[in-house]
Parts: sequence; structure tokens; C-alpha cells
Amino acid sequence: MIRQEALTSILEAEVALDQWDASPSVGLMAEQGEEFRLVPVQLSERFWTSLDPASMLDVLARAIVHPQRMAGGISLPVEWPEGFRLTGVALFTEGWGLDLTGLPPKAKDKALKLSETRQLSTHPNRVEIKMIAAQDVSGGRYSISWRRGAPGPLEMHQDIPGGYQLSGRVFDGLEAILSALQRVGI
Repeated sequence: MIRQEALTSILEAEVALDQWDASPSVGLMAEQGEEFRLVPVQLSERFWTSLDPASMLDVLARAIVHPQRMAGGISLPVEWPEGFRLTGVALFTEGWGLDLTGLPPKAKDKALKLSETRQLSTHPNRVEIKMIAAQDVSGGRYSISWRRGAPGPLEMHQDIPGGYQLSGRVFDGLEAILSALQRVGI
């Protein structure tokens, strides 16, 4: 299980740099006792240009298992930290969220429908966010988003056994990457 505070501290560090408009990135999470490390997966900028991030996670999972089919652009960590075990994988990305504060119910419903069709960038109540979506090796899913210019996390979500469950294409892609990593022995 990934410690929520580890994900939060990573996002806080990234937000503190105040660098926006970056390409998505993927990191492998590793732990040894109480020590946590994020091992970046080196991907070229052009890797992210052909499809949306969720689709590219599936491409990455296939490339891990069949690297000969991928012409450049992917480099798994050459040196895995000695004594560390793989605990999860995370996608770092930017996107749009909605500030629903003060909207009447019908306007909220309309805004939420836009999110289903990926049209948030056109909504007047849109907010730019950084997000981490992560999955651990035991199947736990996590999501943290941070609004540009805000002092703290906008939303933090975690699967709740028998209750709230995070789902979607991004989490399916992260699960596929974990499965691929386990197949190749990382």
C-alpha cells in the first residue's frame, strides 16, 4: 500500500517548483522500510503527443513486455534501487477541473456532463490542475489534484473497501503497467 503522505509530498514538491504546462510523466514507486523513492520512467516528449495520457499508459504497458516493438522513447530504470520493492506506479499530469462553488444544481449537472466528454477546457468555471493518479501492487488506487495558485490540495481520493472506488481508463492503464512490470521481474 502506498502511503498517502508520500504522494502528497511529491505533489507538494512539484507544485512548489511552480512549473506548469509540462508533459505527463510516469514514476515507479519503491519502498524499503520507511524510505520511499520515486523512480522516473524516462520517456521522450514525443511519446505523449500522439494520444491522450490514458491511451499512452496502455502503449507503455505493451512496450514494457515487448520492448523490441517500440522504436525508442522508453527506458525503464536501468538500476533499480537495491533492497527496494516495487509498491506502485503513478501518472503525473495536468488538466482541467471544475470549480462548482456557487453553481445552481442544473449548472453543476451540465458542468459534470462536460467532464464525461472531456470538454472542461471550454467551461467558464474551469481550473487548471496538476494531478497524480496512482495504483499500488495490492490494487489500491489514489488520486490527488492541486489547483494552480492554490495553497493546498484540491481533492484527495483513495479507494474505500466496500465503498468509494476510483476507476477509469487512467487506472486501467496503471494496472496494466504494474502487471507488465511484474511480468518482466521488476
